[in-house]
Parts: sequence; structure tokens; C-alpha cells
Amino acid sequence: MKEHIKTIIGFTEAKFKEKGSLFIGHSYPVKNETDCFFILDKLRKEFYDATHICYAYRLATNEKEKYSDDGEPNGTAGIRILNAIDHFNLTDILVVSIRYYGGTKLGVGPLGKAYYKSAIDTLEISKVLTKSSFYQVRIIIDVSFVKTIFKILSNCKIIRSDYNDGFFIDSYIPCNDYEKIKSDILTVTKGKSKIEIDDTPIYLEN
Repeated sequence: MKEHIKTIIGFTEAKFKEKGSLFIGHSYPVKNETDCFFILDKLRKEFYDATHICYAYRLATNEKEKYSDDGEPNGTAGIRILNAIDHFNLTDILVVSIRYYGGTKLGVGPLGKAYYKSAIDTLEISKVLTKSSFYQVRIIIDVSFVKTIFKILSNCKIIRSDYNDGFFIDSYIPCNDYEKIKSDILTVTKGKSKIEIDDTPIYLEN
């Protein structure tokens, strides 16, 4: 698990032509594979007449990645798009390159360079955002400890607090700080607290 990741803010597009072929590069911030599949399905409908719709994505969760050449010669498209993502060290991102064939074959080497350029061009104009890893945690305590617990959570992100079989606080806690914060809470409450954690990290803006 990475403590920090870099992703992009919003959609970007860049176009260029190479020997008559039009390459349209798109980049999108995504959270999961469902986001990727939804965007790709939408693009296939919008650009139904495109010759190829090649893509690559990388996700922070399990550091999952996938790419597709969509009928182009093996190794000329998807992996080159992923190489561009690597160049900027980005995660939680989908990059797509849509090609309209212009009638002249580029050859394997130039074709790979064209897909790499398509991805690089769109990423160069993207705004980059750094996010940090957090656990989502529910802390169930006696109401008498509320002020003390809120002080312990001063550097965390409070989601909400309410009563439900005891007073609870839902919070995002930085992954690196979780064990110390957990220990502090158990100490001040003398063990009279319950801490529930979703140990799948999520990445949030600081």
C-alpha cells in the first residue's frame, strides 16, 4: 500500500495527426474498474466509427492495471499508453487513445510512438492532484469521552457523529497514524470503546 498517490483532476483531451491517421487522446480520473468500464462503453458508442479505441488504466486498490491494443499489433498501443501513465507516476487514472485510420500504415515502431505521444499529450495538460491513504473507522464510545476523542482525531477527517447503541464517530484516519490513534483511544477510554475499521484504504485529498 502506498502512503500517497498522484492522480489527475478532471477530463482532458489532445489530438494530433500522423500520416493521415487522427489520434484523439482522453484522460480521466477514476476510482475503480466500474468507472473504467462505464467510460469505455460510452466512448465505444460515441466513437462507433473509430478504427481502434485503445486504453490503459491503473488503480490504487491492489495496484491493479490493465491495457488493450484493440486490434492494433501487439505491444504498439495499450502498453505504450501505460508507459505514459508510468512516466508521470499516476494512479486512479484511465487513458484512452482513439484512432481514425488515415490510409497509410505507420509500421510497428512509429505506431507505438504515436500512441505514446497521444497519451503523453493529454497527460501533459492534465492537472495533477496528490492524495493520501486513509482507513474509514467507526469509534463507539461513552459520550463522556467525546471531547477527548475529538482532540485525538484533530488531524483526521470526521465524517459524522451520532447516537446508535452508544455514541459513535465515523472518521477517515491516515493509514500511517491508525495504530497510534487506536492505542490513544483505548488508553484514554480504559478499553471501554469499540473501534471498527474498513481496512481497505481509500485515497483522499489532504
